[in-house]
Amino acid sequence: MDFEKVKYIIGISISMLFILALLIFFFVRFLNKRMPKESYTDKLGREAENKINKIIKSWADRNNAHYISSSMFKYDKNKIFEVDGILITARALIIVEIKNINGVIEGKGLEKTWFKILGTKRHEIRNPIIQNEKHIEHILAITKLKVPMLSLIVFDNRTEALNCSDVPPHVIVIKVNDLETSLNEINDQLMPKINMAEIQQIYYSLSEHVTSEPEDYKMLLSFGKEKDNNDFTI
Repeated sequence: MDFEKVKYIIGISISMLFILALLIFFFVRFLNKRMPKESYTDKLGREAENKINKIIKSWADRNNAHYISSSMFKYDKNKIFEVDGILITARALIIVEIKNINGVIEGKGLEKTWFKILGTKRHEIRNPIIQNEKHIEHILAITKLKVPMLSLIVFDNRTEALNCSDVPPHVIVIKVNDLETSLNEINDQLMPKINMAEIQQIYYSLSEHVTSEPEDYKMLLSFGKEKDNNDFTI
C-alpha cells in the first residue's frame, strides 16, 4: 500500500476517534445536567436512614419481630405515603420517623412548628410527631387492625440536644444513641398484645402495598409541593 495512503487512513481514523470522544464527552455532560443531583443534606439524610434502619433491623432479628425499612406505600389507587420504618413486635406496631437535623431541637407536643437552634439563630422545622401521626393514619387504613401503635422519632447524632416537652404518651423522641435501650424498654414494660399470626398478617399486608414505581414517586413529590415545604428548614 502507498505510504501516503497509509498516512491518510491513519489520519482519518484518528480524526474519527477524536470526534467520537467529543460526542461521548458532550453526551455525558448532557446526561449529568438532566439528572437530579443529590444535595449534601439529602446524602446525610440517606446515610442516617441506612444506619438507623440497620440498627432496628438487627434488633428485630434478635427479638422475633419484623421490620420494614424505609419504603413508599400505595393503597386505594391514589393514596401514597413514605415511611422511614415500621417495626412490628408482639407489644406494638412502632412507626419510625428518622431525622438528620443539626443543632439543638426544641418543640412542644403537637404544635405545628418546632425549632432547630444554631448558636443564636432559631429556624422553624416541621413537627415530626404530626408528620408521623399522618403515617399512622395511613397504616391503620391499610391494616384495619386495632393493635397498640407507637410513634418513634429518632434523631441522628448531628442533633446536639433534644428539648421536647408535652410529648404524647404513645410517642418516643430520642437520639440514635438511645435507640436500642428504648426498644428494649418497650419490650420489657409493655405486655404482649399481638400474636405471631397477627405479626405475620400485618407484615405481609403492609409489604403488599410497598411500591417503587417512578410514577408513584412523582405523585408523592407533587403531594409534598402542595404542603408549602418552603415554610420550613430541614
